[in-house]
Amino acid sequence: MIGDNCSVNQEIGRKLGALPLIGCTSLRFQLAVNDVLANEETLLAKIHALMIHLSTITCRAALRKVTPLTPAVRNATHWSILFSTVERYTKLHPALQSMDHVTISKYGIARFMLSESETAQATELLSTLFDSHEVTKALQDPTLTLIGVRRVFDWVSRQYPAMKGRLAPDSAVVNYPALETGITKTITGGCLTTREQEDCKVLRPHMLRHELKRRHASFWGPSFRKRPSAYYVYVCVVDTSYV
Repeated sequence: MIGDNCSVNQEIGRKLGALPLIGCTSLRFQLAVNDVLANEETLLAKIHALMIHLSTITCRAALRKVTPLTPAVRNATHWSILFSTVERYTKLHPALQSMDHVTISKYGIARFMLSESETAQATELLSTLFDSHEVTKALQDPTLTLIGVRRVFDWVSRQYPAMKGRLAPDSAVVNYPALETGITKTITGGCLTTREQEDCKVLRPHMLRHELKRRHASFWGPSFRKRPSAYYVYVCVVDTSYV
């Protein structure tokens, strides 16, 4: 089951009897991005205030005279919409600059305008949001395995060290770290620790070795057979509940 962060899922897991839970990687990444964006909240609040003001009927009419673009208002429940909001601001900025002083004063736009340094900061932030947006789309790929997620998280942590606390394998937000690292090691053929073996034992095939041997009618038949995996194939373990 995906989503060890959800209390409902945890309760279902307990009632079904120690059902293994995998954390939603999309949520973990969202929390990591939120940590980074917390330092940019002042800038984001200014952009949001400007977008709200430009969304009024009178300002929209004035804006249509210089650009076909419309304001994009920030949604607090979805950080990814911030990407669209900041991107829209960077595209609207030249149009706002082209407005004459009378229009800007008449519609009260001047008091919401960002400084040039803040605009440069927004452009730099857009680069970070673009990277985060790309990672979010990658995490929703149904073919992505947990080892793929770990490689993505390790790469992101190197590029953005501030996210490492959330994306590390032993992060506090991961309720079953040994299960996830155990699955990752199984995919790569690594050696599991005692704790990882314990957490992954529920995913062992129930068929015994002697039952497998009885399938072969000849003595030499097993020599052509691959060694059975100690665990189920984990490429089918979905890593996100957002798909």
